[in-house]
Amino acid sequence: MTPKRYFDQLQVAIAVMIMMTCSYVMWRSWTGRNQPQVTLTGSSVYVPGEPFLQMAAFEPARSQTTLVIFIRSTCTYCTASMDFYRRLSALKTHARLIVFTADSEVTIRDYMEQHELRIRDVVPLVTSAIRFPGTPALALLDSRGIVLNTWIGKLSPTEQSAVVGTLLTAP
Repeated sequence: MTPKRYFDQLQVAIAVMIMMTCSYVMWRSWTGRNQPQVTLTGSSVYVPGEPFLQMAAFEPARSQTTLVIFIRSTCTYCTASMDFYRRLSALKTHARLIVFTADSEVTIRDYMEQHELRIRDVVPLVTSAIRFPGTPALALLDSRGIVLNTWIGKLSPTEQSAVVGTLLTAP
């Protein structure tokens, strides 16, 4: 093989590798931007002792514990948990309750009204920005926005009692 032929083949190989790399980067960029960030079956991204990741989405009450409830109108476990959420909203406690959802505000308010869930604070999130472990889920935050505890899925009576007990003793 002559040196000229060798360098011609090397140039072709390098050009092919560059094209493949560019194609891969463009594909990753396109799919990453268009894929929703909702993980419905994964583990919690809210770790006790760490800051709540959506702090910019709402103004935490500085002297108040907050219970964030993640629900969706299409979630069967959310609907099955409505009795529990109604009981939580009726508790006489110092904790603030807030609903986070991937639904539009109109959709979630209609859903909450249909199920007689009376929680004033609702934060509809842009789907691509949502980072919660699934629905339903609860995240208990202290007054600084630090996660104290999380519960995921339809809760058992024992887990429901733990949530109620935690809210009743919250500062």
